[in-house]
Amino acid sequence: MTTDTTDGWFDPDATTFGDRVAGARERAGMSQEDMARRLGVKLKTIKAWENDLAEPRANKLSMMSGLLNVSLLWLLSGEGEGPDAPGTGELSSDITGRLTEIRDIRMNLEPMAAELNNILGWVEQLGEVDVTGVEPMTAVIPNTLRLRDDVVTDGDVRDKVLANAPQAE
Repeated sequence: MTTDTTDGWFDPDATTFGDRVAGARERAGMSQEDMARRLGVKLKTIKAWENDLAEPRANKLSMMSGLLNVSLLWLLSGEGEGPDAPGTGELSSDITGRLTEIRDIRMNLEPMAAELNNILGWVEQLGEVDVTGVEPMTAVIPNTLRLRDDVVTDGDVRDKVLANAPQAE
């Protein structure tokens, strides 16, 4: 069950604590919800650990290493007893690049989701406002448009326009 850094999987120089937690959890066949329940923490805590936004306390770290069947040293540094590498062969650089993009998107998704939820909360509050009898406004102050009568003309430039036209044959 030792990891071999030459196969590119969980290379201590290339992975973060969150990567190791997520990978070991997946290799153990657990969902984030399962792991949160077994460790007695909230789902958002597991997500924060896997996204490298927070780190567990020592007691949870110890429980996690036992639950995932990896050493504490491996969880913290990537060295020592970790899970077996999945499958054989090395991932192509294209796939590795895509995985990195997905990881970056995942990290940015949660803050954007929280902001969107705040916006939706404001929209719900606006929906509760009673606007019965209130006329729609185009501006916050009364605004009268000054209109002029439109006069249709040919522009008085007939000769200039025809000067650019091709000669009839």
